[in-house]
Amino acid sequence: MSSHVTSHYLAEILRDLYFEESTGTIQVTNPNGRTVTLYFDRGMLYFAQSNDPQASFAQCLSAANLLPAGTLSKLLAATPSPIDLAANLVGRKILTKEELAPAVRVLVEGAVVTAFSWPSGSYEFLPGEAPPVFFDADILFTFECILKGIG
Repeated sequence: MSSHVTSHYLAEILRDLYFEESTGTIQVTNPNGRTVTLYFDRGMLYFAQSNDPQASFAQCLSAANLLPAGTLSKLLAATPSPIDLAANLVGRKILTKEELAPAVRVLVEGAVVTAFSWPSGSYEFLPGEAPPVFFDADILFTFECILKGIG
C-alpha cells in the first residue's frame, strides 16, 4: 500500500500497523527526496534507516562509541545494508543485544521524529519478514517513539 501522507495521517498509519500486528517496512519520503524507512515486527518498531548520512545507523554506532572507527568502516564495507550489519553484530557476538539496544533506540526514535516533522510526502508499506533478532521490540518503545514524533 502507498499514498500521500501528512503527519496526522502518518500517526494513523503507524497505529494501524501496530493494531494489525504488521511485519514489514514503511518508507516515508518527503517532497525533496529524503527518506526514512521504519521496520516493524508484529506491529512493533525495531529498526530504521534514512538516506541522510547524519541519521544513519553507522552514525549512531559511532556516536555511541560501540566500535573503533576502523572496525566500523570494515564492517560497513562488507555488509550490504544497515539492518544486515545490526544482525551480524549480534549474530557474530561482536556486540550483545543489550550493548546495541541504545544505538538502535536512538536511530528509530530519530527516524520517527524526522518523518513526523515533514509537512507532507508519500509512503509505501512493504510486508516482509523480520530478520534474526538483534533488538527486542516492545509496545512501550513503539508508542514512546510515535508520541515523540507527534510531539
